[in-house]
Amino acid sequence: MVSKVNPDLGIIANILFGTAQANGDSDRLLERYAMDVRAIYKKLKLTSHFKINDCTL
Repeated sequence: MVSKVNPDLGIIANILFGTAQANGDSDRLLERYAMDVRAIYKKLKLTSHFKINDCTL
């Protein structure tokens, strides 16, 4: 998601979620969630992220 709030401020967000198979010989299914947000104000860039990985189903 990209948003240009005004000429000086922009916001970029990447959001993902879903299931995946575990690495190796395990048959487990994992739930994965992640989000990162970037805000750009004039020449200043702020970055934040949140991640939940390997929650066993």
